[in-house]
Amino acid sequence: MLTDEELLKLLRDGESDRVEFTRAWQNNADKIGRAICAFANDLPGHGQPGVVFVGVDDQGKPTGLPITDLLLRRLGEFRINGNILPLPTLAVRKMALNGAEAAVVMTLPHPRPPVRYKGECCVRIGPRQGRATPLEEILLAERSSANDAPFDQRLARPPASLDELELGNFRDYLRRAVSAETLAENMRDEEQQLQSHQFAEKSGKLFNAALLCFARDCRRWMPGAYIQFVRFPGTEMSAHPRNQREIRGTVFQQLRMAEEVIESNITVPAIIGEKTRTDFPDYPAAALRQLINNAVLHRSYQGELASTPVHFYWFDDHVEIRSPGGLYGGVSEADFGEPGAVGYRNPKIAEALKTMGFIEKHGFGIYEARKAMEKNNNPPPEFRLESSRVTVVLRK
Repeated sequence: MLTDEELLKLLRDGESDRVEFTRAWQNNADKIGRAICAFANDLPGHGQPGVVFVGVDDQGKPTGLPITDLLLRRLGEFRINGNILPLPTLAVRKMALNGAEAAVVMTLPHPRPPVRYKGECCVRIGPRQGRATPLEEILLAERSSANDAPFDQRLARPPASLDELELGNFRDYLRRAVSAETLAENMRDEEQQLQSHQFAEKSGKLFNAALLCFARDCRRWMPGAYIQFVRFPGTEMSAHPRNQREIRGTVFQQLRMAEEVIESNITVPAIIGEKTRTDFPDYPAAALRQLINNAVLHRSYQGELASTPVHFYWFDDHVEIRSPGGLYGGVSEADFGEPGAVGYRNPKIAEALKTMGFIEKHGFGIYEARKAMEKNNNPPPEFRLESSRVTVVLRK
């Protein structure tokens, strides 16, 4: 969590809202437990680990306390003994100090405060440690609610302002989202409209959804926010694709361009009877559109998947669409693809796609794709549900 250099600096600076000194373990379990709880709550909002130094005096000098394996185990038990709830994230280790030793307990801020020690919400302001006031508990609860927000409704990191948007894209969205009469009457500027439609907070800082929907280049924040299309010769991946393209832009632009790619790659052989001619495309465009829409809507833009695009692979006998991120929300393998079964990883994007006409009704995309495949005499779509992605295979 912290390097020796960082720990030594905290030690030199003395007790603070991130540092607690304790001479010994004996008779100090509650003091240490309350400090861990306070660091987990992180009321000042540092976003950095708090540290309990065990075996140092009030000036940060080592007391000569033996740092045994038993002591380190006892300190580590604060993570699992149930006295601190929700369970904290700790790291415990021994540290050399001027020829002596100390134990250090490092505590990460908890994403779901308030945290309590034996039922008490502990906080720290400067070196003072105590019970949170009702107002402080409310502040911690609000912070927890903010952490619960889905990715598309969190503030962009690094912060993004109105200058990053192509406002023409946003005005087009407004014309579809709000009646002309309402737009004429409310007289709000673009920044106020972004706030009203929950694309920005009051300070003007943008949420991730605003970048995905309206940015000039949302890949500055989310490198994997695009569709990688590759057309391979034959039935397997090869080193020499027939065609490939990065489909970039806002989510709306990506889906419009994906429609063009679908239409240009579908072939339509004719079946000629005695008196009639019937055209059956090798894939129904409606099914491909529904599944590409789903892949962009439900994908993850976070963590290790932030740099991974949606993969759209076209072979001579099948098509594969791979969406980063596994199942989300209340959807299980048992009800995956059932009408109305949906858990939105990006609910604001879902709302925006509905407004722009890419989605007719929520929770029916896979159902409609299956219907289109059946009507076109294709085999049903095949789904592979993995922890880090969802893959769908469509066969001719």
